[in-house]
Amino acid sequence: GDRKFCVKHSCYKGNSCVLKRLVGTYDEIKKQEKSEEYTLFEKFDSPTERFLFKKLQEINLENLGYKLIPKLVVKRYTLDFALLGKKKIDIECDGYQHEIIEGLPILEDVERDDFLKKEGWKVLRFPNHRILAQTNIVVNDILNLLKES
Repeated sequence: GDRKFCVKHSCYKGNSCVLKRLVGTYDEIKKQEKSEEYTLFEKFDSPTERFLFKKLQEINLENLGYKLIPKLVVKRYTLDFALLGKKKIDIECDGYQHEIIEGLPILEDVERDDFLKKEGWKVLRFPNHRILAQTNIVVNDILNLLKES
């Protein structure tokens, strides 16, 4: 566990020392993790999307027969998240730009949702403020849809 000790450690084997190789391997793993974290963050349009994605990853969706895919492209549309399994489910995290007056959806979203429904998708839209304030309820809404036959 002590990286500093391993780096300072010297023995007759030099760079072929097990401790030196362990440090090198550890450093490469950490570098890869940072790269993957950066790439993962790039996939999301907002911190709220990233937050919900991480919450959904905590659930073993594969046991329910579903795979969670961020930013899946369906024809000309990019879904925030797709859940693929018995059903095709699009989960959308909607910021303020997705409503015009008193919660009414914008026309582009209505057209998009209609297109996806015709393609066999179930579309779930959650306002960002609800995702953050009622996370457990949002996750349960998603799980309930997965469990419906």
